[in-house]
Amino acid sequence: MEFSEAALSQVMLEATSRARSGVVGSDREGEAVRLVFASRVAAELLGTTRERLLEGDANRWIPEAYRGEARRVALDLRGGRPVTMPFEVPMRREDGSMFAAELALTPIELGGRLHVLTFFWSVERRKQALEQARALDALYQNVIEGAPDGVVVSTRG
Repeated sequence: MEFSEAALSQVMLEATSRARSGVVGSDREGEAVRLVFASRVAAELLGTTRERLLEGDANRWIPEAYRGEARRVALDLRGGRPVTMPFEVPMRREDGSMFAAELALTPIELGGRLHVLTFFWSVERRKQALEQARALDALYQNVIEGAPDGVVVSTRG
């Protein structure tokens, strides 16, 4: 079954309306990456509007130093090798601030051309939670090791 870009965009918009990750659909035009779809969450994560996301080269959202990794992954997709594991890259918001994101890419053929669906999400909260857990663990260790008496920790179960 063939879908037009407009039909795909409408289907994706409806399918991702409740998604917690950003979703964009892209097509390469030479070195430039053209977005043909952008979800509401993608726009929110990047601090912009869906309309602005669809303008110009999508490479602007990934810092230049990391574009090679994203290009390598896209070439793997074009070579028929699926990307099964998300990978982390920094992304640039509209205001220039940066955030850590994980990306997962899925190739789809549309109108005889390869497009890539990119799902992405911020990993900042997860990293903050891990740091807090490490800090609490260190505090707990210090309390136990510094106790003047012997300490036994047990659980009932």
